[in-house]
Amino acid sequence: MKADGNQQTFCVSGFCLPKDYNQLEMPPGRNKIRVEISILDILSVNDKDFSISIYAYLGIRWPEPRLLDQSRRNWSKTHTDQLETPVTLDPAFISSVWVPNIVVINVKSFKPLSEMKPQRALWVVSEANDQLGFYYLQGCVISFYCPMRFDFFPLDSHICSLQLSTSYDNEHVYFSDTVLNDAHMSRNVVLEYSVQIEKIPDGERTLTQAVIGNFSVSGADLYLRR
Repeated sequence: MKADGNQQTFCVSGFCLPKDYNQLEMPPGRNKIRVEISILDILSVNDKDFSISIYAYLGIRWPEPRLLDQSRRNWSKTHTDQLETPVTLDPAFISSVWVPNIVVINVKSFKPLSEMKPQRALWVVSEANDQLGFYYLQGCVISFYCPMRFDFFPLDSHICSLQLSTSYDNEHVYFSDTVLNDAHMSRNVVLEYSVQIEKIPDGERTLTQAVIGNFSVSGADLYLRR
């Protein structure tokens, strides 16, 4: 885990990428990705184009065994190969490393939140087998399409699925159980619908494409009832 000075190339806060690091190549093996979703507000339900807009924070965690620690000052005293706490890095470092290309299925628009700077953060975390990984958090407004039927208006109800996948098939990348943070108190109080948010069921966690294979899916179902 500790880098040799002759092999280091780019270091941030004591964490280094080796000289032969290629951010276009994924880490070896089958990579487990964890998604954390915090839906803070339902901004709108558009019954004209059948879409929904949410204000959320998306957290993505993935292993990066090629990442090296130079000083080991952050390692636990009780277990020499585990970080005691996640270590915050400048989020600009994300542009230098491989990231699991996350896509939103049925997306209408994806807008990262930004004021003076984009609302994002990056940490180094401990992963299995004494390896390191990254946890990346991004604030965003996501609009996505949702099938809606209004046969029972004004007592209509809908299920809108926020589904995340990747451009890598599930032999190379798969999602572990979704972490869903449900912030009831911060939702739009003038929304015409009551909202219940749950993890997508196991039966919907694989996207099958006949030509290019199967892809892992993560996300949440939003149950809307007027």
